[in-house]
Amino acid sequence: MTINLAVFLNLLFIIGRVLAIVLALVIGFNIWKQLKAIAIELKKANGAKATPEADEKN
Repeated sequence: MTINLAVFLNLLFIIGRVLAIVLALVIGFNIWKQLKAIAIELKKANGAKATPEADEKN
């Protein structure tokens, strides 16, 4: 009985680790997508402001 319990607990730990890794990858991918979208928005904003700033500096 104790051997079966040990095997069961090991399987639970392995499943828990796999789920944790998958969850971390999903969260990381979502954060990366959001940062990429923010970077695109900032590039658009900087592109729109580039000409007036250049005129003000000169």
